Amino acid sequence: MYLEADLHKRHQQSSDKDIILSYQGEITYGMVKSIIEMMMSRLDLSKDNPKAKKKVVKVLVEMLENLTKHVSKPPNRSVENKEVSISVVNGKNEYEVITSNYVDSQEKNYLTNWINKINSFDRDGLRTFYKKTLAQAEISEKGGAGLGFIDIARKSGQKLGITFDNVGKDKSFFTLKVMIEKI
Repeated sequence: MYLEADLHKRHQQSSDKDIILSYQGEITYGMVKSIIEMMMSRLDLSKDNPKAKKKVVKVLVEMLENLTKHVSKPPNRSVENKEVSISVVNGKNEYEVITSNYVDSQEKNYLTNWINKINSFDRDGLRTFYKKTLAQAEISEKGGAGLGFIDIARKSGQKLGITFDNVGKDKSFFTLKVMIEKI
């Protein structure tokens, strides 16, 4: 239910922009490949800067990988279900890559702190932080080493936008918005 409202809200906010990808539903590794192929074919039709289009694909790949590893089941569901919402919007001066998914309260706190830390760095600081994190990396039980969001910030060259909407006692709906300039 929350996914439908989120997708509807995005469509309303993007009325003056071109939505080139919009997906809502379960995410699997097989879906990731299809989404990336679809995105690449749609970007091929665009006359925008090739570097910007390449960044969009790189950022989307990393964001989709994060979703497949870290999504939480929706509240009030008895089955594990990797429900997500994904949009790529083509604006006048930038692309917007937006993903949303359910997270537990523990993850909300971790994500808030981690992304705020990432956003605190300038370009050089982020590069140094990436190298330091890579050198100290321990693989989590979900298969991550904490590099995904750092990589997204580095590839996009922008701060990461995040919001959390509480959808239950222990759940939040997490939205990650990444801007990629066309210049």
